[in-house]
Amino acid sequence: MVNFLFLFSFLVRINLFGDLMPANWVSDIMRQYPDSVFKNISEVLKRADFNIVNLESPATLDGTPFPDKKYLYKFNPELIKVFKRHNINVFLLANNHMLDYGKEGMFSTIHAIKENGLFYAGAGRDLKDASKGVILEKNGFKIGVLDFAMTFPLEFYAKKHSPGIAPGSPENVIKEVRIMRKKVDFLIVSFHFGAEKMDTPKDYQVEIAKRCIDNGADLVFGHHPHRVQPIEVYKGRLIAYSLGNFIFGSYARVPNGAFISVCIDTDSVFYRIYPLNVDPIQTGFATSIKKDSLLLEHIIERCSVCDIDYKRGFVKLRLAK
Repeated sequence: MVNFLFLFSFLVRINLFGDLMPANWVSDIMRQYPDSVFKNISEVLKRADFNIVNLESPATLDGTPFPDKKYLYKFNPELIKVFKRHNINVFLLANNHMLDYGKEGMFSTIHAIKENGLFYAGAGRDLKDASKGVILEKNGFKIGVLDFAMTFPLEFYAKKHSPGIAPGSPENVIKEVRIMRKKVDFLIVSFHFGAEKMDTPKDYQVEIAKRCIDNGADLVFGHHPHRVQPIEVYKGRLIAYSLGNFIFGSYARVPNGAFISVCIDTDSVFYRIYPLNVDPIQTGFATSIKKDSLLLEHIIERCSVCDIDYKRGFVKLRLAK
């Protein structure tokens, strides 16, 4: 599948993905065949300037397991090099697994990302550091990325003098949105929020997403439910409540995912939302027309200005920058 938007020149191209959890059998496969999981999506990754993913697992060999937590994940930090090779270069860390192996696991993850010259947001040595986000730059155009969690365990959250992930409390979120808005040309805010396996957003997801737009965000997207939730356009800005899974090594297979292609021009932003067939071993474009159509219709449930291209299987829209 070829995206014709890549044939044109833009200031910046960004892909937004949901949950990347490279533990369990994904790690096993990547150790033997490191490039195989990206086979069906590699061209999309290579053509973007930035590929942003929620990293739903610490990259660590050590750390103390968080007590009484049912699902604990970790993977070898060496795999960050594989992600880099496939141009996955921005990692969102504010989620309910980043401290599965304590602050040691979180700092190991940050170290591996920085050591490879990549970017991250959503975690840090204290509340201020975890919440500050990251600024990406291409062709003199600055993109701000903020990342927050609104999930349990509460013990994972950074505090004024202790490390952890960025909390999605409204006061913290809005403060950081206002600060970042002054520094960048385009502002993306990410949330790990909602309920697992729910197809629709909860009221608090809608409320905080719209408050971000009200205070200067250009795009809000989420993850955590492992399902694709609807998108909508609010005040001329896109909200995608959940993109579902990207590559996910869970033992309970959830083949529901999507990604957003964002192409920013001098006066417009072009969006395409593609459904994905999420296999734990190999993710690619969904190919069944019936399946695509149902998922695409669900994606645009709240969005009256979106168009579906049934032949090529994506949602498209253009918004003023």
